[in-house]
Amino acid sequence: MPQELLRLLSQEPLVKRWFIDELKYLKGKVNNPEGYPDAVVMAGQQEILVHKLVVASACPVLTKHWDPLWSASSKPIAIDESLGCEACSVHPSHGTAVLFLEYFYTGSVTWASGHAELGAALELLVMACMYDVQHLVCVAKMALQKLVENCCGVLTVADHHQAGQLRELCLHFIKQGHWMIKNCEEYRLLGEELQAEIESDI
Repeated sequence: MPQELLRLLSQEPLVKRWFIDELKYLKGKVNNPEGYPDAVVMAGQQEILVHKLVVASACPVLTKHWDPLWSASSKPIAIDESLGCEACSVHPSHGTAVLFLEYFYTGSVTWASGHAELGAALELLVMACMYDVQHLVCVAKMALQKLVENCCGVLTVADHHQAGQLRELCLHFIKQGHWMIKNCEEYRLLGEELQAEIESDI
């Protein structure tokens, strides 16, 4: 960006707010080389082009990597090197990093397959927690909760029809998300025996 514009944005909050909105909604789609991006995020050895102002307005934690924010150039941020939860072995992929960054532009999450999938939802939850984007944490938790609730219905069918492998897969999945659904109607409908089996290993 021109240095004169950077100085104006740093000194005038209203101009800064207007400019952020322009970047978001006129030509500022994430990873758009024609949208005048001024920063690069690396994920899965691939570049994602972003605007510092848009990201900084929603994610102060990530902004710390760009210091000063108004610098005309900056080194790429390799988020896949700084992110990941060793405790649960979840490491966000390039696709999930794009979802995460797109959220700062659109305020919503557009899942690649049209609906949330377990892996992507878990990765997004890790990213949102580690970068302290609380609303996105809620979005990821709601997606995971719905997935686990649906799995309760599948477990009921698998248990009734003695589909052993599917039953074990559902049990493992529900145990991982037990903290989210233990009070929901779908979990209560499993019955006492299945609930006891799930809770025995928690």
